[in-house]
Amino acid sequence: MNSKTVILLAVVCVVLIAVSVSQRSKSDKAWSETTAKRGETVYPDFPIGEVDKIVITGESEVTLVKPEDSWQVQENFGYFAKGEQIGRFLKAVYELELKHTQTVGESFYHRLELAAPGSEKGAGTDVTFFKGSTKVASLRIGKEHKKQGGGGGGQFGGGAGGWPDGRYILNPATKTVAVVSETFAPIKPDVTSWVNTDFVKVKKPKRGTAKQGDKVLWAVSRAQESDSLALANVPDGREVDTSKVSSIDWALNYPRFESIPLAKGGDESEYGLEGGRSFELETFDGFTYLLSFGTLSDAKVPVKVAIEYQEPAAPQPTVVAEDATPEDKAQAAQTDKAALDAHNDAVKEAKDKLRDETQRFVGWVFLIGHSTVDDFLYSVNDLLKEPEAAEDAGAEMPSLPTLPQDTAPPQLPPTPLLIPGATPVPSPVAPPKPATPLTPPAPPPPAADSAKE
Repeated sequence: MNSKTVILLAVVCVVLIAVSVSQRSKSDKAWSETTAKRGETVYPDFPIGEVDKIVITGESEVTLVKPEDSWQVQENFGYFAKGEQIGRFLKAVYELELKHTQTVGESFYHRLELAAPGSEKGAGTDVTFFKGSTKVASLRIGKEHKKQGGGGGGQFGGGAGGWPDGRYILNPATKTVAVVSETFAPIKPDVTSWVNTDFVKVKKPKRGTAKQGDKVLWAVSRAQESDSLALANVPDGREVDTSKVSSIDWALNYPRFESIPLAKGGDESEYGLEGGRSFELETFDGFTYLLSFGTLSDAKVPVKVAIEYQEPAAPQPTVVAEDATPEDKAQAAQTDKAALDAHNDAVKEAKDKLRDETQRFVGWVFLIGHSTVDDFLYSVNDLLKEPEAAEDAGAEMPSLPTLPQDTAPPQLPPTPLLIPGATPVPSPVAPPKPATPLTPPAPPPPAADSAKE
């Protein structure tokens, strides 16, 4: 390679480097911070208490609606949504403050995951808020903004060593890109993120009854809340497996369902909910829950719920003696009023609970994992320990006494060898030992009279 070629290659490299630097400079300029508005509210007129519809669009779409008092997920047969989560989201939008804004060309949106939903790369999540049919606000949620760590960061919000401290968002109306302190972590355009999967909660049931159709299979009960559940009608000679019985006690402490397969009032025939297994739970505060189980599968069990409430009798007034003092009568009246007020408050709370639970659970079919409902599907034998084997069935043969190691076994006389045609030789027999002569008893001593003579 001659010197002219080397010089030519060097010139080309310099030109390429200059072009690259020029393009990078333009890109940096495009991302440069233009207007610092730290602390300014993004949506100062956001009607937080009047929003009744939210549409979240990304790879899929979910619509949250509030026709009355409760939020619902439109794509999930209008079932109840996570109201508290939606409330926190609305509050975050209402209080949303800018950290800073940036001027960004649309060709760079994908680098901040702010491209339109459905884009091949760098697509964001659009959120639109409605009051009735009127759109009141919208934003596009992009990538996380990361606080720069010790290793430095890049022009797109923190390096590999950073941690999330906010989000890039885009106001589609003004095309303004901003960094806000809210991370919006749970805002996803899928149904499962928004459906309230809480199931019926029952703590410390008074009585539980397992049935097959109308036939009672087994029952458990307790006299007081502080007692443990006990299995009724335990067969003679069998022992209760208390660990399994106690598991019924907490099975519905914090249950969740997995999904809802059909709309309320839809065709339930394929789920086998008629005449199958059921479990009835009675509580100390007058509620009765009937769980009907459908055709079992390897993963999920169809369950339907019925709820009843029995209002307790009002407390009886205190009987006051006719000659009671006015102070005693006033005290009794005050005590009776307090007891009646407490009773009425408890009944009101129970009826409100009945209304809410009826709306949320009655008439729906839920698919629930086996781990949640298997305790109610035991057979009575499952609740009993395995019976012990009969005493003589598996008894071991008694062991023979062991001879001391230094004691030789007794020697038997040799067995004569029998040869065909020969006269057997009798085995020698040891001569009998001579009998030991008996020693005659000593003569008795002479009598006293004879001694005197």
